[in-house]
Amino acid sequence: MGCWNPANSKYLYGVRNEMHIISLPSTEQHLWRALFSCLQDSVQGGRILFVNNRADYADIVQECGESCGQQSYTDSSLVPWFAEQDFSWLNKSKPDLVICSSVNHPRSPTALLLHCNKYLVPSIGILDSDVDATHLTYVVPGNDDSTQSVVLYHKIFARAVLRACCLQRDMMKK
Repeated sequence: MGCWNPANSKYLYGVRNEMHIISLPSTEQHLWRALFSCLQDSVQGGRILFVNNRADYADIVQECGESCGQQSYTDSSLVPWFAEQDFSWLNKSKPDLVICSSVNHPRSPTALLLHCNKYLVPSIGILDSDVDATHLTYVVPGNDDSTQSVVLYHKIFARAVLRACCLQRDMMKK
């Protein structure tokens, strides 16, 4: 079997052909929690930051952020910036929620997630079987290595933000 984090066994259905199979009911349950948080922050006019530092997913993440009028951070060349940067800007101009896939990738924004915790910015992360979820507020058990999976999760969250904008508009009309 490949590298995995035993703390994530509660999110697994089982093992087959030395591959960890993530439990779909667990994914559904955690995805609804994360979507509720995203929807709640968005309805209140919160700022959402979509983050992924894998170059092969940069266009996807940037497109999803733009499609719902939110920010995205996708520049994998600035990974050392995460480690050395002064994150005091998070306190002044902080997002209300950070959505991050590929949390355990070697170029992952772990330092950003640490600072999100420091400045009380909630975070959502896709939790593959090898991910350390210590610094995530909301986990969504799922595959963070598949382009289709990353597209799916980011589009779901972008749609939630768009739906929240519609709800916010409807509430203002009343």
